Amino acid sequence: MRSSNPVLTRTDFGADQRGYGYDTEPRLADYESMTLQDVVNKSFILLILLVGVAIATITIVPVQALSGVAVLCSVAALVAALVVSFRRKVSAAGVVVYTVLEGAVIGAWSYILESMYPGIVFQAVLGTFMAAAATFVAYRFGGVRVRGKFARGVVIGMFAYVGVALVNLVFSFFGNSFGWAGVGAGTGAIAWVSAGIGVFLAVASLVMDFDEIERGVRMGAPRQESWRAAFGLMVTMIWLYTQILRILSFFRND
Repeated sequence: MRSSNPVLTRTDFGADQRGYGYDTEPRLADYESMTLQDVVNKSFILLILLVGVAIATITIVPVQALSGVAVLCSVAALVAALVVSFRRKVSAAGVVVYTVLEGAVIGAWSYILESMYPGIVFQAVLGTFMAAAATFVAYRFGGVRVRGKFARGVVIGMFAYVGVALVNLVFSFFGNSFGWAGVGAGTGAIAWVSAGIGVFLAVASLVMDFDEIERGVRMGAPRQESWRAAFGLMVTMIWLYTQILRILSFFRND
């Protein structure tokens, strides 16, 4: 079984890398399957690492250098995410590198926006976890699923979104940004549209994450795959946080 989620796309939960089918063949005596607790534990570890690096970034890096650090680490994090996503065997080290890079990005942008709009970071963090909780409830008790053609559309949308963001970044170096990543009350309609699409794609991706983790546990994916599952959740939660942070800035005139 191949995941529809681009982050979990190489999980192959339906077949053991040694050639043993999880649901049809006897398991090796020393074989350990992924559990939900494994995913929760690793997700918590990555979250602590992310927050720790974010705090270290705003403590160590000079304020005037934060924007540059955020841009450079964003590009490096994207490369790391692609490497981790498309490796057949998940790399725990790669997941850690991605988390460290994103920690620097989150720390830098959060500090900059908090300086502009006091209190916005707390609101964004609270909003992110509330949105994630609501999404989980909808998935667990409401039967919400993202599969088939809809899932493929979400994946295409995610890659298109990242592509447009990169083009906007390149244009911004020459002073011609078209506002795709704009923040603040004075931003244009394009920023509103991009943030709205970003939240929609993040929530849809989160539903896909929950679905793939549940199926992976049920089918007996290798325990090592819990790193990929935690990585997928981390990518989605970071994306959701950044979009909610932007949307909150649209209503601030501080």
